[in-house]
Amino acid sequence: MFPKTNIRNALIKVRKKQRAGGEELLHETRRLLDKDLLSNKKILENLKLYENTQQLVNEEDVESDSIFTLNEIGETAIKYRLCLVHRNKYKGEIPYEATLKIEYLNLTYQKNINSYYVLADSYNKRVNSRRAVFIKTNYGHFYLLHEWGEDLPQQQYLFNWPLQKLENMAFLLIALSVSIALLLPGWLILSDATAPYWNGYRIALVFHLLILFSCFGAFFMLAFSVKFSKSSWNKSE
Repeated sequence: MFPKTNIRNALIKVRKKQRAGGEELLHETRRLLDKDLLSNKKILENLKLYENTQQLVNEEDVESDSIFTLNEIGETAIKYRLCLVHRNKYKGEIPYEATLKIEYLNLTYQKNINSYYVLADSYNKRVNSRRAVFIKTNYGHFYLLHEWGEDLPQQQYLFNWPLQKLENMAFLLIALSVSIALLLPGWLILSDATAPYWNGYRIALVFHLLILFSCFGAFFMLAFSVKFSKSSWNKSE
């Protein structure tokens, strides 16, 4: 009933939307400027930056379709309530295939890559949830090295929509309060069967319900330490 997708396809969809305008030109301009910093004539001037590139993937050496910006990863993470964490903070294990791919990059391109990032379920409760390993590139982007687990269900996006950001939660609470207030018959609000449908008490009920649902929502988030995805998806530092 609900279609599923993997992390790569979700990222590609976000990339097409974000780069539909002039962002593609800005992306290419920044890449050229960063490339100029690492040209042969400027290596001595930027020696520290050059040494750091030994732990990064060169974008010219890998598939361009697998390279994504932090903003693209962020929008995908917020949508599906995922979290980007550094390997030091990741409590799970990565597949052996991912380790082999890192070793291949090190041997083939004379790199010393020993750091990576994992995009995984924020709750980290489902054993076989969809996850992905990223390696930072020499231009500050992220190379999708490997992904595994069950595909992302569309209902995961629908159920987590209110927890994406404060604006979504506020919209849901207001819509819920207004809907219930409109559905209730007048006699339940005023205990008077002859009361007109539109009256000041119905409007007051909307605000009372909004306060009630807001209290329940705040209690739920505080009691279970739930945070909005927009403010908690990036733990890569």
